[in-house]
Amino acid sequence: MENLPTGHSDRIISMRLPLRCQQHVTFLSIYSPTLLAEPAEKDKFYTDLHNLLQRTPADDKVIILGDFNARVGRDSEAWQGVLGKHGVGSCNDNGHLLLEFCAEQQLSITNTIFQQKDSRKTTWMHPHSKHWHLIDYVLVRQKDRSDVLHTRVMPSAECHTDHRLVRCKLRLHFKPKPKNKRNKDWFDENNEEIQALLSRKRVAHQAHLAQPSCPVKKSAFRLICSRLQRKLREIQNEWWNRLAQRTQFCADNGDYKGFYEALKAGYGPRHMVQSPMRSTNGKKLHTDNTLILNRWSEHFQDLFSA
Repeated sequence: MENLPTGHSDRIISMRLPLRCQQHVTFLSIYSPTLLAEPAEKDKFYTDLHNLLQRTPADDKVIILGDFNARVGRDSEAWQGVLGKHGVGSCNDNGHLLLEFCAEQQLSITNTIFQQKDSRKTTWMHPHSKHWHLIDYVLVRQKDRSDVLHTRVMPSAECHTDHRLVRCKLRLHFKPKPKNKRNKDWFDENNEEIQALLSRKRVAHQAHLAQPSCPVKKSAFRLICSRLQRKLREIQNEWWNRLAQRTQFCADNGDYKGFYEALKAGYGPRHMVQSPMRSTNGKKLHTDNTLILNRWSEHFQDLFSA
């Protein structure tokens, strides 16, 4: 469903967004099996990803990003068009699977295109060897490689994970949203105060990263994180209480317009979501509207003919 995330398995989710000039971009967020996973599990993952790409319109720009649990190395001559000249380390078995998939689907691994320090490329540190590796990637179609302005790691970003954040700058022009009345929620109405809190948290995080072994700075960072969470809960609760009081006031005074506007603010905009359905044998997950309607037709025909 366009504009809304669609789950295809426990490892793959997609979202399709409109661009200008009648174009679209399809984002695929993935989590690949680890190196120690069974071969059958790895084969299923790449088969599912292949089938999803086959169903994606050929004119769509495609961006695949996530944790591939794979090291692709730096042999750009052997993998021309797939690997750039600035890879990291050596290739492992999962890396070969990813490289073969990219070659088959004509995809480029954008993390290896740009010359920069290894600290701006590596995304995960092995817990035993303490060596940094590149295992999180951003892939695009080779024909759209010029859309990628830069892909790099943000070492100082706080992500609450043992992986570093990967940022990819793209030359894409999204279709502007239609101009209509927009409901503001608790975050929008308190944006300035929240941004000030987040700014103080970022300062404390940077100080902690500069001296990670310093107990004082570590404690200060944890304290400001705790204060931020508590303040956000207070802001959210105050917003909901005010909204509830406004809704009740409108209801008591017969202000039906204000009453429904308050309800809309609480529930947010409506989205027409089509839930995916499994095929007759239960092996496939249908996300296409036509296939879903056909499946419902089959279901009711079987139901009433029994």
